[in-house]
Amino acid sequence: MTPRGRGSSAVTQSRGNELLVQFVSDLSVTADGFSASYRTLPQGTAKEGAGKNAQPGPPLLGPGPKPGAPPKVKPEPPPTEKSKDSLEAKATLKGPDVPSVTCPKQCRRTGTLQSNFCTSNLVVTATVKSMVRGPGEGLTVTVSLIGAYKTGGLDLPSPPTDTSLKFYVPCKQCPPMKKGASYLLMGQVEENRGPILPPESFVVLYRPNQDQILTNLSKRRCPSQPVLAAGSQA
Repeated sequence: MTPRGRGSSAVTQSRGNELLVQFVSDLSVTADGFSASYRTLPQGTAKEGAGKNAQPGPPLLGPGPKPGAPPKVKPEPPPTEKSKDSLEAKATLKGPDVPSVTCPKQCRRTGTLQSNFCTSNLVVTATVKSMVRGPGEGLTVTVSLIGAYKTGGLDLPSPPTDTSLKFYVPCKQCPPMKKGASYLLMGQVEENRGPILPPESFVVLYRPNQDQILTNLSKRRCPSQPVLAAGSQA
């Protein structure tokens, strides 16, 4: 058998009455198929065509591409769902919603309960239900509310008991929290990211006597804030 086309080698001969030929495509060019033919030679003939009794055999496969027909180029496969998800995940991590925060080596909070109450626009007491990694290097913390004293413009029911709320925590180790524990949380509500607890946020374990203290603080005017109109809420 004499191969033709790209990568052709010398004449292939079989010493027996059988010859296995395997056709493999690299998928770079597609056509109608492979075409092959063979000849039988008398035993002992060293060169192709040396015997007078050589007879051409029938083609093993169907005809090849028509002369002059352009080769069919296999189109690039569309991106898989997995690759799409990977691209979307990368885009999410680089998006504007993931803040760039320098996390401290040791968690510290400053100020008093009253001073932090005034500088925070979201003050709630809640129980941590779940802590999930991301987006970025931070955590998404889901809490179940016990009470709300400053809502930061969020539409929370009154009373907010058992309402779920999600905080984004840019530094997974600060402020320190653990699942199942209840806390007094003083954070911020940002326009693009929603509720967020920066590493310096005032977060302490919840105690029932804090309710009255926080209620009293919510009725006072913070020193740095202007006088609110009647009927408005802090």
